[in-house]
Amino acid sequence: MPFASLSFHKTDTIRLLQFPEEIYLNLQHAILASWPLGIESDGPFGTTDGSYQFKLKGKPFGWLMNRESVGGARLVRDILAFIYYSNWETVMPLAYAERLSSKDLLIFRPRPPEAAPLLQMEWLALAPAKSDRLYVIGDSQPVFQAPRGMLAETNHVAWVTISLTQLLRESGVLQSAETKYNWVEYKLKGRPWSRGGEGGVKTRALLLRILHVLDQCGWTAHTTIQHRTGNDDRRMLDTIFFRRPKGLPSTTPPRSPPIQPLASGLPPYTRPK
Repeated sequence: MPFASLSFHKTDTIRLLQFPEEIYLNLQHAILASWPLGIESDGPFGTTDGSYQFKLKGKPFGWLMNRESVGGARLVRDILAFIYYSNWETVMPLAYAERLSSKDLLIFRPRPPEAAPLLQMEWLALAPAKSDRLYVIGDSQPVFQAPRGMLAETNHVAWVTISLTQLLRESGVLQSAETKYNWVEYKLKGRPWSRGGEGGVKTRALLLRILHVLDQCGWTAHTTIQHRTGNDDRRMLDTIFFRRPKGLPSTTPPRSPPIQPLASGLPPYTRPK
C-alpha cells in the first residue's frame, strides 16, 4: 500500500493505518517522550489490517486551549517530526467526515529513494483558537523583545515572537501577549476568527502577513491539521505546523511594510444565529 494515514479521535486517541509495523513500535517511544501523562493502552484497532491505535492518558485533543491541549499540539508536532524522520512525506490533510466535531485525516507516502537527504529540523506550531487567540508553540523559551545587545542566535522561536508581536501591534489587533510555560498566547482585538464579510477579508489579510513573517524568519509550512475536539455548533480551527532547517542562520527580524491597521473599519461583531 503506497499511502498511510494518521488521524485523531475523541479527546485522547491516535489511529494510524497502513504504516509499517516498526512505525507503530517506535512511535510509542516518541509519544512517551512528548506526552508526560503517558499511554493508557495501544494495539491493533478493529478488523482492518494495518490499523493501530494509541489511547492516551489525559485529554490532549480537547477543545479548550489550556495547558493540556497546548501540550497536545506539541505532541502532534513531535509525531509529525517522527514520521518525517522515518522517511514518510506528508501528502495532504483531509476533512473526510461531515460532522462538525470530526477531526482531519493526514495522508502520507514513503519518500522516494532518489529524494534529497533529510535535513535536521526545528519544529513550531501556530494555533488560532477560540475567536480571538493565537498560540505560538515551540521548544525554546519565547521572548517579546530582544535582550540588550544580543539575541541568542539559536532561539529562533524568539525571532518569531518578536516579529509577530510587532506585526500584530502595527496591524492594530494586538490586545495582549503573555508567555505561559514555553508558549506564547496572543489575545487579539475584534474576534478575528469569527468574522465574515469584509471582516473576514481583513482576517485573511492578517493570516497572509503572519505567514510572510514566518517565511522571512526561515520557517516553512509543513502541514495543517484540525486535531482538537469541536462540537455540533463549532468546528475547531486548524493548527499550522512549521519546520526550519537547523543551523540556518538567524537574521534581523523582518520589518513588515507599512500597513493599514486591520482593526479599523471592522463591523460590529454579532454572534451567528
